[in-house]
Amino acid sequence: GETGPMSTPSISSPIPFVPAEEDLPGSGWLALDELVSGGTQGEAELIDCVGPEFPGPDETLDSASSPHFVRPTGQLVHGIAVVFETPEATRRAAAVLRQSAFARCLGQSVVADLIAAPDDVEPLAIDEQAEEWGRRLSFTGVSGAGVVPVHLDLVVVDDATVVSLLFLADTPSPFPSEQRAHIVDCVSRRIHGL
Repeated sequence: GETGPMSTPSISSPIPFVPAEEDLPGSGWLALDELVSGGTQGEAELIDCVGPEFPGPDETLDSASSPHFVRPTGQLVHGIAVVFETPEATRRAAAVLRQSAFARCLGQSVVADLIAAPDDVEPLAIDEQAEEWGRRLSFTGVSGAGVVPVHLDLVVVDDATVVSLLFLADTPSPFPSEQRAHIVDCVSRRIHGL
């Protein structure tokens, strides 16, 4: 096609920087919703938890949010990617997303996505652990099904102007480490152009 002033490529669309169906290990995954891209859709999911240090819309070029991929037995994979105007804005965003306070806030809102009857779920305890790959939140929730342990892994992958936040959840055991590493590697390779 033709190129002109209106088609000057920016860094790239953020779509490749969120998990895709081909990144998911094994079979049986279902996409509960659609990929959403453009404007501020991606960071809108984070807004209640990021605080004032997170770069504002004036520093954001584009964003994307992957489908919520689920696999029966309780696994969930989701991701949000944001493309920023400057490396400085990217560094600030990544720093916020790696904070304990952000992880705890986000974890509270994710519990409902993982348990069949979200209106009846009451988190009893939240345990947070810093890991070399990110943060793990472990919840004990009570629903009509009884006591349900839920584990949410949050992994930040970033480059000069892209930040991707990956959500990997499982119940009753934590997301398998080799599966987490595979998904993170797929997204990381695309972010770093490998």
